[in-house]
Amino acid sequence: MSQPSPGRDQWRACCVCCAGCVMACVGSKPSVSSTSPCIPVSMSDVFLRSILQETLPLVEHRCNDLGSYSVTILLAPLLILAPFGKHMTRVRFRRVVTESSVPETIDAFLNCTLPLAQACLGNDSWSALTLSRSLHVQLLRRDVVSSSPARAEGAAPRGAVLFECPVLRNRLDLATLRNALRGGSDFHGRSVIQKLRGVVSTAGIAPTWGLRLIDLSRSCFQQWLSEVYIHAVRVPKAHTPMCGITVWAESADGCVYAASASWAEDLDAFSAELGNLVGFVRLDALFYSRLVTRLRRCIRRAGRTDTNHQNLLIWYMALAPSTEPLQVCLGTHVGPWSRLLVGDLERALGARFHLQQDPSTRLWWLRSRGIDYCNWSRARS
Repeated sequence: MSQPSPGRDQWRACCVCCAGCVMACVGSKPSVSSTSPCIPVSMSDVFLRSILQETLPLVEHRCNDLGSYSVTILLAPLLILAPFGKHMTRVRFRRVVTESSVPETIDAFLNCTLPLAQACLGNDSWSALTLSRSLHVQLLRRDVVSSSPARAEGAAPRGAVLFECPVLRNRLDLATLRNALRGGSDFHGRSVIQKLRGVVSTAGIAPTWGLRLIDLSRSCFQQWLSEVYIHAVRVPKAHTPMCGITVWAESADGCVYAASASWAEDLDAFSAELGNLVGFVRLDALFYSRLVTRLRRCIRRAGRTDTNHQNLLIWYMALAPSTEPLQVCLGTHVGPWSRLLVGDLERALGARFHLQQDPSTRLWWLRSRGIDYCNWSRARS
């Protein structure tokens, strides 16, 4: 089977367009008149909007070309780019899908990816000139992927997410980053899971399906954990029936591991007589064959974070100050994309990495010396 040509997918073009517009727009403060609240930018689907009683511009990005990908595929690069901007970054993503697990759901991003980035960036590294002193992502509206091509052409997703990030004072703080990289391996080489949280999202189906999935989750996870909390959310006015669950396990040393699974079918595939019966059977198979298996594999392999979030740590380690080396435990498995990223950063940026496995614990340790990347717009001569 022939592989698709790299760089020709619509979601890649959408991601590059969004990143380019954000970096261009936050580099200078445009003058907005009171009669013209919007300033067009020379790229499609992006414009600056002046918000009343606010001095910072808001970049609004209509994500028409993401397809079945989640909005998190656009949020993840901003966690690396936005802290090194000239001004505070404020982006509102519209027409996005939030309940897709490719690459991860919005709940996994808010409870796993975002806390990891906040721990690496810290609270004392932000510039005092910015209005906000914390990284913030707000979910405004949920929406699901349309399973029907005809319906997908007629109705765009209605999800919305707000991203806000201040700028760093100068560079990443070495002590903060070192503390964030700790954890992920105890004396026996594993983190001890203390509690589990989760969200069940339903759309276009009876609420009993979500309650059924919550009961399955509690009865399964409470066999090993005493602190299990899973709640349900409803996606309003969805075009496709969907039932999904996202869970994240929190360890004793502050590590968070997330897993998700979803199931979507067309409305015509259900009947009033067999809908609930067929749905409950498929929900049982979805939960035990997908979610539980993924979560166990994720916890078994993970170190400081799971395999899906190793790239974020590698990026921060590459941009870190070069005064002292850093190290992090990546667990018993290093993803192939993480290995490729290490090689690319060594060749492109000049960062130095050393990946080695401990033969006694079989844990992979990554040691690095960063390039001391500086926010030149805030640097003093």
